[in-house]
Amino acid sequence: MDVLKPLKTVTTIMCDEKCPTIAMIIPMKYRIIDNLCENPVDSKLTKEVKQVIRDDLNKRYSDSDVRDFLLLAAALDPRFKSLPMLSSEERESVFSNVKSEPEVVQNPDCNSEPALPSLPVDSDKVNNDKSNTEGLNDGPTPPKKSAIEDLLGDVYVVSCTPGNQKSVSDIVASEVADYKQEDDIPLKELDINL
Repeated sequence: MDVLKPLKTVTTIMCDEKCPTIAMIIPMKYRIIDNLCENPVDSKLTKEVKQVIRDDLNKRYSDSDVRDFLLLAAALDPRFKSLPMLSSEERESVFSNVKSEPEVVQNPDCNSEPALPSLPVDSDKVNNDKSNTEGLNDGPTPPKKSAIEDLLGDVYVVSCTPGNQKSVSDIVASEVADYKQEDDIPLKELDINL
């Protein structure tokens, strides 16, 4: 029966895919629904079966938060980023959501580091150490480097000049604009090897 062919194709894709991702859900859902549109040559039974399947699929992933998340995932996958199943206004809304997500984790002061938790201190050892080292270090002690700074600090240098910084939203808007300008990649070219 031709009615079930789109469902068989999707099942085959998902089973054959090495790493099926959530980015595939919305494009596949819309494609199945599109393929199940009624044709004038369809029998009454075929039309009814198509309608039942479409109704069932339309209920799935219809919660607005879930749908927004799935659309975000599809937009960030280079195979599906053009979102052809959406209107231009809906596409812009999805990419607007992409731009607003990083603002949640924005850190306005690039020189600040979060405080590390205190380690337990043996008070007897501290008192003995202080009495043994009095007068040896009169100057200020340099700030300790983190392990990653010690290992990679001379290789990965990030400068932060106050006044010349772009805001996180400006950086994200620029990155999203660059991403949207790139062509979609062919469906077969994205091979994620874990």
